[in-house]
Amino acid sequence: AQRPGGYAAAWAMCADAVEEADNLADVRDAAGLAGALEALQLPAGVALPPPAEALPAPSIWYDYVETARGRIHLRRAGAEGDPLLVIPTGGGSSAQFAPVIAGLAEGRRVFAVDYPGNGLSAPPAGEVSTATLAQDMLSLLDAMGIDQADVWGSHTGSLVALEMAVIAPERVGRIVMEGPVFIAPDFQTDLLTNYFLDFTPDKWGQHLLAIWNWRRDMFMYWPWYNVERSAARKLGVPAAGDLHLYALGIVESGPTYDRAYRTAFSYDTRARLPQLSRPALVCAGPNDQLKNGLTEARPVAPVGLVSYAETPTTVWWPDPDPDEARQTLAVYDRFLREGAADDMEPGAS
Repeated sequence: AQRPGGYAAAWAMCADAVEEADNLADVRDAAGLAGALEALQLPAGVALPPPAEALPAPSIWYDYVETARGRIHLRRAGAEGDPLLVIPTGGGSSAQFAPVIAGLAEGRRVFAVDYPGNGLSAPPAGEVSTATLAQDMLSLLDAMGIDQADVWGSHTGSLVALEMAVIAPERVGRIVMEGPVFIAPDFQTDLLTNYFLDFTPDKWGQHLLAIWNWRRDMFMYWPWYNVERSAARKLGVPAAGDLHLYALGIVESGPTYDRAYRTAFSYDTRARLPQLSRPALVCAGPNDQLKNGLTEARPVAPVGLVSYAETPTTVWWPDPDPDEARQTLAVYDRFLREGAADDMEPGAS
């Protein structure tokens, strides 16, 4: 549908293969399909993949959902229980959020999105804002037949979760907001001017090196372009395999990699948070550059509705301490199951 010429070529290839096959089955309707599949003889050592529902809870599989606003790529885990939508940070895909997806899949149906224009989702149809991203997520719930879902969001994703809860509170259960973005107006201008690079493909492949170094420097400084001792972070440089994963997400996203990412630097979190009417947990790990959200949220968040926790670690960053990761996932799990986070003061685990 998107590239008719490519579809025609793929169809011709399939037709050629059919002409050469000697074990064809004539299937005229859905009823005949089941019998044909039962009789299918596979080569030794080859087995049909199990249905998603049969996969063990930690397993992650991939899915596409056609929504009224475009095709969304998902990473999914869990087959039973309440739905949990995981909304990632901006830039790249949801691949690095595998620890959250698998870690919260026990007793839940978890699905993490690639934003429109990121990862393997279709490009956005128009301008992108936190409001349009929230509408994209609601459209996804519609397409999946989900009336209400809990939402876990990080950084950009925490703002999208907040916006969903403000514009459609009946569609949102509990929300976890990891590192909600609170940026001063002058810093917003600085970030929007300097943070995002042009990664247009270069005939020498220099854009690939730029993406790699850009992702690496984000772990070294906040913001990445402020190469000063005062801006240094305590994370260390990720291993090459982890950097490859981060860089690949940007390469997959192409020229639209920054569309969702930019929205976090222009969203007025202080104005929207007081309108929240759903239970929320505001949290962040000790080395999260947006940990200031824990203190920034308190004066404006609805009293008695929002809980706070400084988690032991950030589980989706490379190579977290295993015990701290388990403790952090337990914080999320407890809140999502019980909403019991009143005693989870900053620093509690």
